[in-house]
Amino acid sequence: MRKQIVALLLLALVSTVSLASAIELQKDVRYEAGFVEWELDQEEHLFVEGLNAGEAILQRARPDAAVGSFTTGVTNGPVTIFNIDSEPIQNPINSNITMQVYFSVTIEASNADTCKSLLQPGSGSTTLYYVVSVAGNVVYESTVNDIVDETTQNSAMPFEGDVQNMILNMSKGDVFTLDLQIEHDCFGTRASVHWGGFEQNSGGIEMVGTLSEPTASVYVDQQHRAHIEFEPTLAWGSSDVTEVGWEIWGPLARDEKYVNDADLLVETSATNVLMERDLGENRTVWVWAASERVPLGDSNVQMCVSQIGGDPNVECHAYGIIRFEVEKPDEGYANAAIWLSLTTFASFIGYFVFLFRSGIILPPQILGAMFVLTLLFIPTAFDQINLGAENIQQDSRIVDRTLQNSMGEDYSISQLMEGKDAVIVGVILPGSVNAQDQAAEFNYTIGKMPERISIVQIVAGPDATMRDVAFYEDQLNTSWPILYDEGNLLTSSFPSGVADAVFVIDPSMHIAYATASSAGSKEYTDAINTIDSGGSHGVATYFTLLFGPGLFLLLLALPRTNWQPPEQAIAPGLLWASTIVSSAAAILTINLIPLIVTILPISSNMNFYLNILMFIWMFEMSFFAAKNGSPYEVKIIAKLIHNIFPKGFSDWRELEDMERDVLIGAWIGWFGWLAFPSLIQQGVGASILSGGTGILYGIVFLFGIVLMGGFAVLCLRWVAAVGGPFSRLFGKFGSEVFAEFIGWCVVPVSIWAIVNSIIAANRFGLF
Repeated sequence: MRKQIVALLLLALVSTVSLASAIELQKDVRYEAGFVEWELDQEEHLFVEGLNAGEAILQRARPDAAVGSFTTGVTNGPVTIFNIDSEPIQNPINSNITMQVYFSVTIEASNADTCKSLLQPGSGSTTLYYVVSVAGNVVYESTVNDIVDETTQNSAMPFEGDVQNMILNMSKGDVFTLDLQIEHDCFGTRASVHWGGFEQNSGGIEMVGTLSEPTASVYVDQQHRAHIEFEPTLAWGSSDVTEVGWEIWGPLARDEKYVNDADLLVETSATNVLMERDLGENRTVWVWAASERVPLGDSNVQMCVSQIGGDPNVECHAYGIIRFEVEKPDEGYANAAIWLSLTTFASFIGYFVFLFRSGIILPPQILGAMFVLTLLFIPTAFDQINLGAENIQQDSRIVDRTLQNSMGEDYSISQLMEGKDAVIVGVILPGSVNAQDQAAEFNYTIGKMPERISIVQIVAGPDATMRDVAFYEDQLNTSWPILYDEGNLLTSSFPSGVADAVFVIDPSMHIAYATASSAGSKEYTDAINTIDSGGSHGVATYFTLLFGPGLFLLLLALPRTNWQPPEQAIAPGLLWASTIVSSAAAILTINLIPLIVTILPISSNMNFYLNILMFIWMFEMSFFAAKNGSPYEVKIIAKLIHNIFPKGFSDWRELEDMERDVLIGAWIGWFGWLAFPSLIQQGVGASILSGGTGILYGIVFLFGIVLMGGFAVLCLRWVAAVGGPFSRLFGKFGSEVFAEFIGWCVVPVSIWAIVNSIIAANRFGLF
């Protein structure tokens, strides 16, 4: 008894440990992106259909309940009823399955027990011979012998062959061949073999196992919209599928295989249109372009596939889970906020050490003001783009690439722009229904302004091919070219990245309008009609910098001395005008070269190289500002403008004060170039290139922008002077220190911008 108790306790202990291990193992299961699982109906059928043996066929579809049959009297040995083939399979089969052939039989007799009452040994029976062949090779043979005692179809006797295990290997194009023979040995009766009905009256081949499974994949574009592809790689291909539905669920935790929380249902196939995509080599996939943005993290596409021969009481004969991940936008190699904040503090320490080693001891008040300047510079560092990040602005310049259509003809955006006010670009991924929406609105738009615009649609995507271009050309039958962006080098320069989107490109090769998927004709015409008037850019744009760089430039704007009236009378407002003109001249100087390059008839790709040179120039100015307090360019501009003003005013206002206005304007210009580089090139350049009144508007807009930038500097001067004697005190003793220290702070920012511009040009294939 004691041994039995000990044994039971040990058994309980082992069971508990095993159960705990199983639970822990279940907890450790994680479903990563790329996980795919299909649950398939294991019962596959080939049904015999047809009213008689001459019409009999072997099909995948369930029969229509019209019972077919073959009737015979007593036979002298086996008699062939039919030898029929299935449809050729479309995908190879290599599977371990069981197979069984089944039919049903009745007799025509005066009495159901007629055959049982016969006394001769072995007589009275009916035998069916089943043979299934594949590619000429017999894979299944079975013989069923019984005495039939049923006379009505509704109670027909089943003749089910043996269930046989096999490894089934078939190649594309092979067929199943079913050979059915009967031998009837009951005198005075006739035997009927039935098929084509339900239950007892059905006939055909039943296979249990997985013959094949479909294939599905998910691609998430850079706008976080899913593109779902389904390839019917079932044995009989697309003819075997009656319906495909899908749902997107997310986000999911890594240990969640699926969820049923309705709040996590992102989208379903019910609201999307199925498109077919030709992959060549007789392969076709079904594609859906989802319209909703998928949240960050892991999500599922859960697919339900209905098959033509599946159980009508079951909704999904193949149920698949495809796990995918929506990744965060590329944040680059290094975080700008962190690194540039560190370099700013390093600049503070480095400049202090430099002054100390030079024998300069700063008063505590000035040192404290420098620390405040350091803190005020940090928000500007936070506004910079992470190193190597794909951060493309909505009004950015695009790369001009030569693309081809399916006939090998070359096109480029600049070529399409010749003599036009704008080019409308539609980006489409393979198998996207948005292509049709875009084409419909493009047709309507070009009908309203045929002389002013060109249109192009560009096929892009990670697996796009020229075959997709040919497909769209046949499907859309457009009057404009449809081109292939090999390597996605052009579309990667768009703010949407490689995704369905539409753009209006202005003559300066900047984006005047952008939106995802498609847009209405009104949006296109509105954007085109505003190109010659500066587009979306405002004349007071530089004022937005007052709450960024303007914070630390306040210390640079401090007055050095008390205001003294001039000895000679000067025009009212001339002092303010000198500040506006001086700083506006610096802003214009920085933007003039990019504007000229934009207007000149040269490749717009030159602007990407110019961007690098511009930031090198910014580095040069910041370097000499750190060294001398003012770059040489600032000194030259200040001297020229100082000499332009009346002699009485020039004698009254010192050159150093005007030089300070120019320096502040230069920094406003450079940080404006960082924040909105397309302001002058697009707002002014596109207007001038549009011709006509756009030229006059562009010139007026140019002077309006830079003068408003100068007015922003004047506002800084006003605010900086609010402190009265305190402002003058810090301005007098800290003026040179603040100018040099700002140069120290800007040097790392300019280097950061140089490296970023080189990385961007390399990403677009310009190196």
